[in-house]
Amino acid sequence: MPFATPMIFSNWLLEVSGVALLRFHLRTLLRGVWGRPALIVQQVTPASDIPKLARNARWLLLGYVLLAYAIIGLEQTWLWWYLVLPRLLGAPVMLLFTLIQHVEMAEDSPSIIESTRSFKSNWLGRFLYCNMNYHIEHHIYLAVPFYNLPKLGALLADQLPEPDPGFWRTNWQVLSVVIRRSLGRNSEAASIRQAPHMITRGKVGKISGATML
Repeated sequence: MPFATPMIFSNWLLEVSGVALLRFHLRTLLRGVWGRPALIVQQVTPASDIPKLARNARWLLLGYVLLAYAIIGLEQTWLWWYLVLPRLLGAPVMLLFTLIQHVEMAEDSPSIIESTRSFKSNWLGRFLYCNMNYHIEHHIYLAVPFYNLPKLGALLADQLPEPDPGFWRTNWQVLSVVIRRSLGRNSEAASIRQAPHMITRGKVGKISGATML
């Protein structure tokens, strides 16, 4: 999982605010700049490509520096309004979408059904999220393009769990679960799918650390 489990309220805030993702991206970028990529990057990058990775990371860092200089030093404030601010405002919505894909599901399970959640969405959510609410289907058949995921979902409907309720209801239940868990209360969800060991009562300890380090 990209986050520690079971999730408590402080971790939820870090994830939804984007702080956890920003921390991961900054650490990954800076380690790439120095040619010492994180272990998770090394596992999927041939050793011969590490110098190329470092070079690309340095170009990316330079791009961020130039962007900051243009906004602050050259007073090109339109870059702030059109590039930076939309990213800051849109991040929590995007992260609420991505969080419910796997939160409260089984970590390190070989079964995609046990570790992944599909959820219902209206046409706007499906458009903005490129049909990734069909998330179990996406993981099972990665080669299927996003625009065919609804068709795939229909074909597999009788073989997969019922999708969880819509975006808002699923997120509300997740928030309710993490608050009750943080208070030491019963963390069983009302209706969303939840791994059995995520249902806790009383004080909880960390089961699994974040893998995106």
